[in-house]
Amino acid sequence: MNQKTIMVIDDSTTSRMIMTGILQNFNSDFKFIEAEDAKTALELSEKNAVDFFIVDINMPGMSGLDLIVLLKGKYPESKIAIVTSNLGKQIQESARLNDSKCFYKPVTEDLVRDLIGYLYE
Repeated sequence: MNQKTIMVIDDSTTSRMIMTGILQNFNSDFKFIEAEDAKTALELSEKNAVDFFIVDINMPGMSGLDLIVLLKGKYPESKIAIVTSNLGKQIQESARLNDSKCFYKPVTEDLVRDLIGYLYE
């Protein structure tokens, strides 16, 4: 298994820390990049080859839904997971249209196991 770079994009510092901590426990070879908003995520993705984006929907500034459209356009080979506590029809449809997958918060070991499974599909 080669090293994968994962970017966790969430305005909640706590959510990012929990997500990266559990991911690290599953596979210590992952490289992590954290972004607190869409603007930072776009800037960091220009400087790093990211295999997997984990995106929160509700963030200040650009929403996660708008961000996934940009990410999929720029990085079509990267996987994108939407992690949110609100899995409405609009979010699910946006995920489908952008070849992404939705996952339901809260961040737990089961959620992270599902994310890792999706990464390696």
